Amino acid sequence: KAAGESRWSAARQSVFAYRSLGGVGASYFLEKQSVIIDFGAAYTKVGFATESRPRHIVPTPELRVRGQSGKGLTKTASEEQWVDVLDKLLHKLFFHYLSVS
Repeated sequence: KAAGESRWSAARQSVFAYRSLGGVGASYFLEKQSVIIDFGAAYTKVGFATESRPRHIVPTPELRVRGQSGKGLTKTASEEQWVDVLDKLLHKLFFHYLSVS
C-alpha cells in the first residue's frame, strides 16, 4: 500500500508542477485581447489583433438596411434602426463567433 501511495503522491506532485507552469502561460490568455472588426458591404471579418488573419468571415446582409424615399430613390436607415442592427450584429459576433464574454 505504501508503494501505491508513493505513486499517487508523485503523480499529484507532477500535476501540481504542471499546473504551476501552466498558470504562468494561462495568465496571458486571461488578459484582454483587442478584437478587430472589418465591416464590409456584404461580409464582416472578425478576429483578434494577435492573429494573422480573421477568425471568421461572416455574411452580413443586415448592413445593407435601406428604406425607400420615393421615385426609386433609396435612403439609409434611421439612427434607431442602425443602433438595433449593430447591437444584434455585435452580439452575434462576440458571443457566437468569437465566444467571448
